Amino acid sequence: MRFFTPDENRIIKKIIEIFDEANPGSLAELQVARLLRKRLNFFALRWNLEPDEVTIYIPKSEQNNSEKTDKLYFDIADFIYFIEELEELGFIKLQNIPSKNEDDSRILYDRKEYTYDPENKIFWQKVENVEIAGRKITGQALVSLEGWRTFKTDFAKDLQRCALSIIYPLPLLRDYEDNKYKTLEQRQYKKQFITALWAAILGGISAIAALGALIYTLATDNKPTTIDRLDLERIEYAIKANHISEPFEIISNDTLLVKPIQPAQNKSNE
Repeated sequence: MRFFTPDENRIIKKIIEIFDEANPGSLAELQVARLLRKRLNFFALRWNLEPDEVTIYIPKSEQNNSEKTDKLYFDIADFIYFIEELEELGFIKLQNIPSKNEDDSRILYDRKEYTYDPENKIFWQKVENVEIAGRKITGQALVSLEGWRTFKTDFAKDLQRCALSIIYPLPLLRDYEDNKYKTLEQRQYKKQFITALWAAILGGISAIAALGALIYTLATDNKPTTIDRLDLERIEYAIKANHISEPFEIISNDTLLVKPIQPAQNKSNE
């Protein structure tokens, strides 16, 4: 399993926080669409099936900013695909809630502040106690949304499947968050790695100790000494692992003969 980014871990933390703080009747707080709308800065998001298309609505002042709508599209796709990945990993379960009005359900916007007219494809903003010419008016005002962009893509199918679903966090998700964003597999791998590392360290200490004893024997004994192949492998491992220079000569045949290297004698003393 891959490592999640810090931003993805924040999404996981938010899901758990909402779930833990949920009150009766507040399941809508865990709806993918609501999390998506709160997370990303778009006015409205609409998708259609057959033909597949996704439309992002932005303020009129930004109608010509294609770079902004491109980024919004990729951010929306990243979020939806991450939710799908969490489900594939067994971290969450998406619970689908059928809607009586499918056409109305395929659009995301702030329903507390606005209403949508699907026939004319326009938005109305709720107006309460707005003073005009000395009079307070309550009603609706047409929202000017000339800034939008439509993407012809089958990403609409992912939105249809996920956007209106409720996220139900499974025990694996909480386990991941409780263990400082490390999965069970990552923790097991770390434990195995530490065990193997200690075994290598202890094995290296034993080899170094054997090498020290051998060097002492060679230094105090002028007779050739034989070493079996396993001993040689241990010695070579210790030499390479600890960067020890070789104070002796190794002659290798079927058996191994090690001869001490005697220091040169001073001829003036002969």
